[in-house]
Amino acid sequence: MKTKASVYLRGSSKFKVVSITGEDKPMINEDMLGKWQHLINLTAKILNIPAALIMQITEENMQVFLKSQNPENPYESGGSDRLGHGLYCETVIGTNRELLVENALENEKWKDNPDAGLNMISYYGLPLRWPDEEVFGTICILDSKENDYERNATELIGEIKEAIEADLKFLVDYEKLERIKEKIRNIQKLESVGILAGGVAHEINNPLNGIINYSQLIKEAAAGNSDAVGYASEIISEAGRIADTISSLLAFSGNETQGVSIHMPSDIINGIISLISGMIKVNKIHLVMEIEEGLPLIETNPQLLQQVILNLVSNSMDSLNNKYIGADKDKILKIACNRAEDTGGDFIRITVEDYGLGIAESTGRHIFDPFFTTKDRTEATGLGLSISYGIVKELGGEITYESEENKWTKFHVLIPVGGIQSGA
Repeated sequence: MKTKASVYLRGSSKFKVVSITGEDKPMINEDMLGKWQHLINLTAKILNIPAALIMQITEENMQVFLKSQNPENPYESGGSDRLGHGLYCETVIGTNRELLVENALENEKWKDNPDAGLNMISYYGLPLRWPDEEVFGTICILDSKENDYERNATELIGEIKEAIEADLKFLVDYEKLERIKEKIRNIQKLESVGILAGGVAHEINNPLNGIINYSQLIKEAAAGNSDAVGYASEIISEAGRIADTISSLLAFSGNETQGVSIHMPSDIINGIISLISGMIKVNKIHLVMEIEEGLPLIETNPQLLQQVILNLVSNSMDSLNNKYIGADKDKILKIACNRAEDTGGDFIRITVEDYGLGIAESTGRHIFDPFFTTKDRTEATGLGLSISYGIVKELGGEITYESEENKWTKFHVLIPVGGIQSGA
């Protein structure tokens, strides 16, 4: 949800709601502040006026962000005036165009505006906007005498406006670049973990095969000894379960076939659940699986899709553990998969549902943003859902969520079906 402010358009007796600088916008750095300060100081000096200002709008006020540092300037840095009673800058922002007032005292519309009380009776200003059109504020000049601000003056302010808006765009682009770089670093870490996991799995696999083979020999040699045969069969069964887990780990870590291929949705889901079923049991979570029979095959990258499912399940487990200490009948994690008929049948829908803490509306606005997390920074990077969002888009799908705070959350992942329209 965007941050909004209501500005009063003097002369029209109307209010207009505008989108203003949101929480996602970067801070203005010291170098930029110094540059802007130098520009407005020069402006006041060149034009021989008492006040050149960069104003910033907030939800309730218009405040002085920077002021020219000449002694005649009556404004204070950080000073503010409430919105709603017809400031010069409100009209600039509300109309999104320049405003020229040569002499407010001789202008019926402007003679009682608040700035006139500071003897600032002439004004010229332009709006300042972020690249996404959210309003930062205004760049303006004011004089204590009548002033028509000839062309040289208005062109100068126009050039400063362009310079400031270019800086705002640079800040946004730079922050995006830093987020991408951090995302790449974290993906590289994940790749390293995958390689390590694959190596460990291979090391376990070799002696495990020996255990299975020798157990089979014991079973055959102990024919007629029911106890020994039973023990050997149990060893073979448990070792086989470990081998299945290792096979899933190898697939997930990327040490088996990569790329897009045709798969049954149930195989992908069961493969990742086999890796974490132990964690689910340890945390005393009731797992409910609802996989529709006869699902179409999907053409996808199984490792990437499993990464998405793992992240969603991990988040659900955290939410359940934070809400319930120990076992509880409502400590439920549900994983469902069905054909998404509302999409014309061209997608399957994987849903991960829990009855944990839910997601607050204010949190939901940023849930897929890189580095956004409600957890301690030592416990989470804030990249899980952002990466999952990117993966699902790369796979040609869509990820959405619905939630009721303190009650439940559902994440839905749509994945397109493959060219072969039969499966299980």
